[in-house]
Amino acid sequence: MTAAPMDQQRSQPDLVPKRVQCSACNSHAVQAQIIYGGQWIVVLYDDGTLHLQKPGSEMASVVDDTFKATVDSIGANDGMNMSVSLSDTNETLLALTIFCSWDAL
Repeated sequence: MTAAPMDQQRSQPDLVPKRVQCSACNSHAVQAQIIYGGQWIVVLYDDGTLHLQKPGSEMASVVDDTFKATVDSIGANDGMNMSVSLSDTNETLLALTIFCSWDAL
């Protein structure tokens, strides 16, 4: 059985990045993830909005405020987390988890 190309790369003793780039981040950013392939970065903000932007760009190409109403109504007092993965058909999947505490009535 032969290893997949990514497994072969991970088993290499030293991996050297092809390019390293730094970008300034808004103080309201909670988390940022590089989308597979490196052409896009998705940034989660504390109000629940997701911004999709190109590396090195300060402006978002797409802003998704689908979760803003949820964060506004229930809050995110225990934090938020997003994870990026690939489906079996190589589609990018993003999962957003909002943690909140409920007060007893």
